[in-house]
Parts: sequence; C-alpha cells; structure tokens
Amino acid sequence: MEILRVDKISLNLEKRQILKDLSISVKEGTIHSILGSNAAGKSSLSYALMGCSDYIPQSGKIIF
Repeated sequence: MEILRVDKISLNLEKRQILKDLSISVKEGTIHSILGSNAAGKSSLSYALMGCSDYIPQSGKIIF
C-alpha cells in the first residue's frame, strides 16, 4: 500500500526551475532517502511535501 505518491511535480522559485516532472512512490513499511549535491532541490521537495506556502508546485500531484 502506498502512503505517499508524487506524480510529475514541477516547482519554480524566483523564475528558476527547481523540480521538473518529479515522481516518487513510497510504500508502507519502507525507508527512503534523498541524496544529491547542493542546490539539487532536496529541501525544496521537502517543503513542497509539507505544503509550505512558497513551495506550491506549478504542476503535478502530491497524494498522502
């Protein structure tokens, strides 16, 4: 059973594309981590998942 599904979200901040068509599926009982270099969008993804007001995706869906 999926507890989180992210379908093709795109996020732009200050006229810069931060995330483009990102999709993730997390199943119940699993552990995931997100790795990447500086400015890869890891924190921005977290803020979008939490629903922070400045981080609303321009397209796609986040389903808990």
